[in-house]
Amino acid sequence: MSPPQRKCHFNAELQAEYPFLKQKSNVSPHIVFCQVCRSDVDISNSGRSNIKQHLSKKKHILAANANLKSRKLETFLKSDSSSSEDMLIAAKEGTFAYHTIKHLQSFRSLDCTSKLIVNMFEPKFAAARTKTEAIVKNVLAQEAQSQLEIDLRKANFVSITIDSSNHREIKVVPLMVRYFDGEKGIQVKLLQLRDLPWETSEQLKDYVVSALNHHNLLQKCIGMSADNTNTNFGGMRRKGVNNLFSKLNASRGKPVIGIGCVAHIFNNCLQNATDVLPIDVELFGWVNLKKQVSWAEILSSCEAFKDYIGPILNQDELFDEVSLIRTNVTEDKIVDWNSRNISTEDRWLEVFQKESALKNLKILCEFVFCLPGTSASLERLFSNINNYWSPDKSQLKISTLEAIMQVYTNFKVSCNEMFQFLKSKPQLLKEIHGSKKYDWYQNDDQNFLAGTSKEN
Repeated sequence: MSPPQRKCHFNAELQAEYPFLKQKSNVSPHIVFCQVCRSDVDISNSGRSNIKQHLSKKKHILAANANLKSRKLETFLKSDSSSSEDMLIAAKEGTFAYHTIKHLQSFRSLDCTSKLIVNMFEPKFAAARTKTEAIVKNVLAQEAQSQLEIDLRKANFVSITIDSSNHREIKVVPLMVRYFDGEKGIQVKLLQLRDLPWETSEQLKDYVVSALNHHNLLQKCIGMSADNTNTNFGGMRRKGVNNLFSKLNASRGKPVIGIGCVAHIFNNCLQNATDVLPIDVELFGWVNLKKQVSWAEILSSCEAFKDYIGPILNQDELFDEVSLIRTNVTEDKIVDWNSRNISTEDRWLEVFQKESALKNLKILCEFVFCLPGTSASLERLFSNINNYWSPDKSQLKISTLEAIMQVYTNFKVSCNEMFQFLKSKPQLLKEIHGSKKYDWYQNDDQNFLAGTSKEN
């Protein structure tokens, strides 16, 4: 009995001779993939002869002729290299994309507007519907989220606000985050927006915990604001366990301050609005800076907040900080603030900007200011969603809607300010100018450009 015939393998010599052939895997070294006609070729029998037989087949010849007559996709894409003129045009295109979202205009209108700009002002301007959507979704929204990430890393405490709204058959559930920044004040930003078809307490818990973990906020989250529904809070007494509030507490391992919608429980009595807090509202009085801060007030607040704040405060340093602020924030200063109706937020911003050695006092202010007193920001978001997501935009994807609302909500600058901002960011301009901003490039760029298929 003759021994079995040895199979031919695809070696380096054959690879150099036929660069359009690629070995499929180490498991089957005798099977190669032809990138010209996109076929598998078995070379186990006679190696080079098998390849020559394949090259003579009609399918390969037709594909080779078609490739000669076709231009590669790379020729239609913009290169990464760009001139100063290209960067200026990219800044204009990016600003116009921001202008479109800032005024809640349709992407569809850009097909007409872009042509008008070309004919009337800038011949090289090119930002119609598809490009503008890509700029908003994969450049501006990403930048808004990057800036938010930087702020959240610095924040000691955050609170979240969650609600849902039906848009025909889609249940939109945005998640907003609130925090206090010593330089910018109270910030309320859109963290995430998803479609949750069932909206059960378990599904909401998974959604919230996943989002908080993704941004490293689970242990920083000390408050949750939502409608007073059983799914969110388990009833007025909040003693149930099958609700978002209870499950979020369990996921953190520490208590969360649950804040129901004030408008829903406001019953012609202001005290009812403050009863939603598990802390005596009088303990927040010193924050208003209507009078000089006393150490006794601060000490009472620290005792009340200790289960939520943890051991991050240094009371010795805090005592020195209170003494310092009493020296700087005089009675005359407070009278001046009161006469000009300066808001509490602006008073503290002025204090922190003039005196940096107030680390512990800033932590206390972060805790107080990050707790929402109303869900108005979320209601405004729903209003903007309804204004933008009109019947003629019925094909709008949730991911695109999320990007639009992140740009609209999280950027607090005018269109002119955005233009100046973009001109100072060369990397963003390169992303606007190039082709990597498109979804098809990001999802499968290498395979799409090379013309190869993914192997299972």
